[in-house]
Amino acid sequence: MPMIHAHRAAYELLVGPVPTGMHLDHLCRNRWCSNPAHCEPVSIGENLRRGNGPTGLNARKAHCLRGHPFDDANTHINQDGTRRCRECARLGQSPQFATRRRRYGPNVKG
Repeated sequence: MPMIHAHRAAYELLVGPVPTGMHLDHLCRNRWCSNPAHCEPVSIGENLRRGNGPTGLNARKAHCLRGHPFDDANTHINQDGTRRCRECARLGQSPQFATRRRRYGPNVKG
């Protein structure tokens, strides 16, 4: 018989089966808690966004490092899913441009 985590066993025993493709999110943020009332089935992406790891922390950021808002008009979504501030890119202040300035000098554009 496969090993199952205590919170999942308690949830399935007292609430019902976890839907296929869903993960249990600990609403109390205590990973050792097995109270099924503290668990909610969510997608893996939602579980990561709600967490306190790098994915969750970055997803909750509302502004870039220089204070520009991450809104529809000012945010570019890269192919890998990361966000980039359009205003910083326009001003040549984004991190990739800063690296180029350090390497090649202050007059280098894009």
